[in-house]
Amino acid sequence: MKKRVIVTAILAAVALAAAGCAETAEQVKESGAAITAQAASPADAQVSGNTVTVTAKGSVRETPDMAAISLGITTNESSAEKAQKKNTESVNKVKEKLKALGVEEKSLQTSGYDIYPQYDYNSNKITSYQVTTTLTVSDQKIADTGRLITEAVAAGANNINSVTYTCSTYDEKYQEALQAAVSAAKEKAQVLAEAAGKTLGEPSVLVEGYQDTSAQYDPTVSGKTMAMASAEAEDSMQMEPGQMSIDANVTVTYSMQ
Repeated sequence: MKKRVIVTAILAAVALAAAGCAETAEQVKESGAAITAQAASPADAQVSGNTVTVTAKGSVRETPDMAAISLGITTNESSAEKAQKKNTESVNKVKEKLKALGVEEKSLQTSGYDIYPQYDYNSNKITSYQVTTTLTVSDQKIADTGRLITEAVAAGANNINSVTYTCSTYDEKYQEALQAAVSAAKEKAQVLAEAAGKTLGEPSVLVEGYQDTSAQYDPTVSGKTMAMASAEAEDSMQMEPGQMSIDANVTVTYSMQ
């Protein structure tokens, strides 16, 4: 009965201390990035015998510097053959313009191609054919992205599907997020150990959690930086990439004495 009372008291103290840590965060400014260390929820902490296992997250806010643009060229004609021919001519003009701006061949990808008949549903007859080619322009500096879109539209692109941002500093910032996550895990484990009336020991198990690499830029496929006159750039739309969150998650088991 005495053991049961002690365990109940420990669990109550752990729940109370963990609740106070759930939203613990420290903002630090390093190299223009905001680093946040946040412990996980109480449900992600376990005290078992002489060990405590905690889960924590570290986050770094970073401004993206690279972009990929998905744009489309859509044409309509009375026959599939005519629509295809017209579309090919328009696509070639867009590609020529992009290359003239400095986009390399390896950064241009035909990522989609569709032909659809267009119907008059009142008469149930085909009225025309629509052809759409999707081009993905990758490995571009964000400073050049607005100019690329403006010039591509002028050359014949009539669909801008998406602009995807990435960070060339992703690997470095992910390491910082990992360090923040490990620090947050230790801080939480310390609180839990004290709540259980024990002294925190060394970590015995450290497991890296899920890593979202959507913000990661692959430097092995780097595009050429375009040189544009500032006067021309002023006439183009300006892209505002904001900031991205680079997160790291860890689960750590510590011994207790």
